[in-house]
Amino acid sequence: MPVVMLVDRPLYEAYGRWVGGLISLDWAAQFFTNAVAVQWIGLGAIVLVIADRRLRWWFMGEVTAVMIAQAGVVEVVKRLFGRLRPEKAAHLTIFRGPDFAHSNYCFPSGHAAAAFALAGVLSAWYPRWRWAFIAVAICVCLARLQLQRHFPSDLLFGAWVGWVLAGGILTCQRRWTHRQRRARTGPGDERAATQA
Repeated sequence: MPVVMLVDRPLYEAYGRWVGGLISLDWAAQFFTNAVAVQWIGLGAIVLVIADRRLRWWFMGEVTAVMIAQAGVVEVVKRLFGRLRPEKAAHLTIFRGPDFAHSNYCFPSGHAAAAFALAGVLSAWYPRWRWAFIAVAICVCLARLQLQRHFPSDLLFGAWVGWVLAGGILTCQRRWTHRQRRARTGPGDERAATQA
């Protein structure tokens, strides 16, 4: 990550020169940015639960827990680092340090964290589609770069936070559920239930 931060400004400027100037990409960037809004994630989760009965309401619980956790972590880290957004810092990578008075900072990217957290949850339920979910999450990251809201390291760190939190929370939740099931049925009953 420190290496990426060293080349943040040149990467950001190179993207702006070669791709960022294509105004035709702005509508796609806006679409992907809006796709990870809370209301669309919630609506999408409800539709999935109704369409795929296999999910039940555990899926809603997992989505909710992961999205709340990533949003909380991102908000705390943003306020601790206080990195100004590219347009406010004249495209310089400026960290102001801890600042709990203002919240419009860019490190890490909340959109990247949300996109990769959601991709992590969906990948756990639909492993065959994992690469499609990751591809959409990458599109969200590129959209934020296109709209000049983040430096590359903001996006990479946000993506890492979202993916790791999703994996950690899902692993803990599923281990806890497995232990609860074993405690209720006992080891012999569980083996018989899986064989039936």
